[in-house]
Amino acid sequence: MVNGLLTTDGKRLLVGCGAAAAVLIGTILIPAWLRLNWHGFHNFDLGIYAQALFRLSLDDLNPWLTLRDVRVFNDHFDPVLFGVAPFAKIMHPARVALGAEHLLTLGVIPLLLLMYRSGKINRWFGVAAAFYLLLNRGMLSALFYPVHPTTWAALGFVALGASISADRSWSTFAALTYLFMCKEEFIFVGIVVGLGLIARRRRAFGTAVCVWSSIWLAAVFLLRPTLMGPVIDYGGRVLDPF
Repeated sequence: MVNGLLTTDGKRLLVGCGAAAAVLIGTILIPAWLRLNWHGFHNFDLGIYAQALFRLSLDDLNPWLTLRDVRVFNDHFDPVLFGVAPFAKIMHPARVALGAEHLLTLGVIPLLLLMYRSGKINRWFGVAAAFYLLLNRGMLSALFYPVHPTTWAALGFVALGASISADRSWSTFAALTYLFMCKEEFIFVGIVVGLGLIARRRRAFGTAVCVWSSIWLAAVFLLRPTLMGPVIDYGGRVLDPF
């Protein structure tokens, strides 16, 4: 990978990604860990997800959250938690939750370098992604309200943008599916992406994305309340402004 970054553009991207990582670590990640170890955090959102990860298991697929007075998947639908929950059984769940958030966020940096090395993105995409990583709403709010799949989704959004640009069907589906598993509101992203692809005359690909997104939309917003009982409607955040 290093050899592929020795061009002028590659060196600039490497420096830019290194600077982004340094800013991220110095202003968000280290302060979050210090605050956790010295003072702890209030319930939102670290306490909520720490309890969710600790209680989530094959014996209880939808545990009750005392902090929210609701079951975890009746609140947000974020099955990405299953990938992290096993570690919360052997380590402190709050540290596992915070560590997962920071690893997934920092994972954007090597992902950008690998995509540049393989020719999937150019330097300007990498620069834009670095700015997105530092300035997106989920990251900025994570300083005071750490641990939330909105922040975890940064990796998926970068992968999605690169996959669409490179016209990679399977990686686009994989990135969208990861986003859908982070938070129910991101399903609407799939609808918009699919319509955009259709408008760009990539009709078969765009239609497939719309169908896949519609399946998730129906499962989360129609089937989930039927199977799990009343859910908190976050879809209104997207639809109500219209």
